[in-house]
Amino acid sequence: IQGMGKNMKQKQTITHRFLKYLILIIIGSNLLVAMFLFGIMRDNAMKQAENLRQNLMESNLTMMQQYFDDVDHIADAIIYNRDIIRLMRNKQDTASDLTLLRGIESQYYYSNPDLKMSFFKSGHWTNMYSIQEEQAIPIPDYRYKDWYQEIIWTRNKKVLMAEEKNGEGFGSVQTCVYKIEDIYSPNVVGYLKIDMDMEYLKERFLHSFSKIAGATILDGEGNVLFYDKMEVRVPAELLENNREGTYEDKDYIITYGTSESTGWHLCLASSKTEILRAQNRIIPVLIFMLLVIVGFTFLISKRCFSIITVNFKRLAEINKAVDPPLVLHGGTGIPQEDIQRAIKEGINKVNVGTIIHCTYMNNLREELNRAGDNPYTLDVMKAVYPKVKEVVKRWIRVCMANGKA
Repeated sequence: IQGMGKNMKQKQTITHRFLKYLILIIIGSNLLVAMFLFGIMRDNAMKQAENLRQNLMESNLTMMQQYFDDVDHIADAIIYNRDIIRLMRNKQDTASDLTLLRGIESQYYYSNPDLKMSFFKSGHWTNMYSIQEEQAIPIPDYRYKDWYQEIIWTRNKKVLMAEEKNGEGFGSVQTCVYKIEDIYSPNVVGYLKIDMDMEYLKERFLHSFSKIAGATILDGEGNVLFYDKMEVRVPAELLENNREGTYEDKDYIITYGTSESTGWHLCLASSKTEILRAQNRIIPVLIFMLLVIVGFTFLISKRCFSIITVNFKRLAEINKAVDPPLVLHGGTGIPQEDIQRAIKEGINKVNVGTIIHCTYMNNLREELNRAGDNPYTLDVMKAVYPKVKEVVKRWIRVCMANGKA
């Protein structure tokens, strides 16, 4: 109550205050709605990008699986062929053996030009047989080749590994090597080596990534086999512990998956900047809509709440219509600007009681507490009167009556 006099100096007219608070509420509520909508749109954009990466990854992993399944089917049809096994067992090459290889060429090579097949006989360490050649091809001892060492040490019936081709660098060719075992015993009589063209694989596996920032296929050891647009890397521990998942760095969101048949890792990256660029375009639209709403609210508010201003006009009309002087009650709670305008429109007397009474009682209480027990009444009153007098003077000035007594 004591601070009512100070607060009255800071009060504005009811119309201005109401309008200001209303506009602030509308601005705040629309800002919250805009931020909420922007957040939803951003999340949707992220989910759409993730779904795109996931769908592309699943389809291409399926395609990769199908491709290597087809290669395995071709290899199985060859290594379990009795004539091929007999050819591998023969110590001397015959015309019928070479004719057999030409038959394989017509059956598989022309339908799969990306595959290059070679045969190696056990014991014939310096010879290679190709379906594209009519006789054995002299070569260095193949027992020192990486693919032979790999299949011997792993004891697997099949190995998949990268090799260098004509000085193009490690990984320029992917090779599948299959053991050819005898019909009635586990003895290895030879090997089928199928080289796959990496350019063909790249075109086959990375052809549908136009909406992705980058795509990379890594082998089982994390070496880059081929990539499109940019190399995409995922921490090795993630690839080891999870067959698929999502990894996020500063600039990109990466979805990765692993092929079951080859152990290759397919990594697809989406740029955060590109994902949010379309969303950022809507920010000026939201700001424009907010400004339109605020302007519309301001115009409507001035019209709808003009009734408060109309009351002053009605006061002027009443003052002209009647002779008795007009009195304004409850002056303490009315802003200074409204009191002064009411006086200009015809108010002759302003009743101000609450602020004077409260000033007197509050200061009297303070003086009594300060004086202690059995104070002298007139001494206490003398200390209170000046403070009440200041309030009365201020209200005389508010009512523009100073100097008119």
